[in-house]
Amino acid sequence: MADACSLALRSNIHAHSSFSDGHNSCEEMVQAALARGFVSFGLSDHGYAPHDVCSMRREGEARYRAEVRRLQQKYAGQIELALGYEHDASMPEADLTPYDYVIESVHFIRRGGEYTSVDASAAQLQGLIDLYFGGDPYAMCADYFESVCRSIMDTPGQIAGHIGLVSKFNEGNRMFDAGSPRYLRPAKEALRCAVERDLLVEVNTGAMSRGYRTEPYPGRALLEHLHDLGGRIILTTDCHRAEWVDCGLAQAAQLARECGFRESWIWKDGGFQAVEL
Repeated sequence: MADACSLALRSNIHAHSSFSDGHNSCEEMVQAALARGFVSFGLSDHGYAPHDVCSMRREGEARYRAEVRRLQQKYAGQIELALGYEHDASMPEADLTPYDYVIESVHFIRRGGEYTSVDASAAQLQGLIDLYFGGDPYAMCADYFESVCRSIMDTPGQIAGHIGLVSKFNEGNRMFDAGSPRYLRPAKEALRCAVERDLLVEVNTGAMSRGYRTEPYPGRALLEHLHDLGGRIILTTDCHRAEWVDCGLAQAAQLARECGFRESWIWKDGGFQAVEL
């Protein structure tokens, strides 16, 4: 049990390098994972999107793949590395076949012929709510979760990325009540879609490392619902700096256990496998 528990906290497949919006090189990220005693680690840089300043450039994707494959060979026997890709739903034409796994995520809402990020800043998110949703944050959340559902149903990927990203700046319910049925109803539908497609759902600590939240997303109520639906989870840090590769994993595991989960999934032996929490 102790070994299985440690395995759940010694793997992370959502990490970003300087190929997209990360601070460190791929190798620096791998070295940080090694220093934490990880058994496996996945890079998952943002796939190219012309409207996304955080994404890889189109010409950079081949170099990214080559670098991760080089590191797989260099560190073979020390840590199992996987080549991942965070695919944004706004780029359905992306070629996902070269990657070991794909995280399917929604970062944007399309309104007025433009894509607006939901996680760039609190001010930008509030501006989106005011301009296109008449100041109603729940209408914005419903639109976001509808996009999540569509992306999940269409993706060939294995992981539903950071469901609940619209709550990134909502610590203390400062923008909307995350316990309101108007928020929970569309969010639960997104979880249902993930379970229907048998996708792993991230318990994502990315907003914790940046100081925006004190717990992962999805939050407790949604994780309890996901458990009731029979969903599967994977603990991820969505880290953008080497020092954050394991940020919040222990807290995420504790929250998942409190919500009824007894296992999570990690990358192992060339695929995703369940381990005890």
